[in-house]
Amino acid sequence: MENIFEQIMSDTTQKKQVISLAKKLSKKFSVNSFNNLGDLQELAYWLFVFSKNELSEQVCNVIAKEQFKNVTLWAPVEYVKSLKCKFLLEKGKIEEAKTIIDEITAVNKNSNGFIRRLNGSLLPMNEINSALEDNDVKMAVSYTFSQISDLMFIKIMGGSETISKEKAQEMIDNSIDFILKNIK
Repeated sequence: MENIFEQIMSDTTQKKQVISLAKKLSKKFSVNSFNNLGDLQELAYWLFVFSKNELSEQVCNVIAKEQFKNVTLWAPVEYVKSLKCKFLLEKGKIEEAKTIIDEITAVNKNSNGFIRRLNGSLLPMNEINSALEDNDVKMAVSYTFSQISDLMFIKIMGGSETISKEKAQEMIDNSIDFILKNIK
């Protein structure tokens, strides 16, 4: 049976960002590698940006049943799980989504940065604006893409005092629109 990475690579309609990541992951993937997990996160989110939600969810499923004890690996895992949670909620699978939210909350309960993250402290808004001021659209696209994971995290966790889950969704939609209009 063809694995998800090979399936993605064989689809001639896929964008170069997607093919490149799928190729890399098909050669070597380990749930114990931060870089591999980061590539997996990136692949899932690029597929999401390009409205390939079914494939994106399949990529998320690669680590769905994994238990991560090593918190140094947690950041990309958390972002993949946030995206998976979005797909579950859209399908009305509330209990499965709640299990993921509870897992993310449990890992972050002692984190000093958790509330700051929910308030958008990791969003690269200044970097995006600077790139646009410098007419560096490629860099602005890169920063905009990177913020989608954080916005999804904020939305799935219910929003915060400064960014409601509705505002997070609006920012996700605007980010995707910007990327699709400006990507090469």
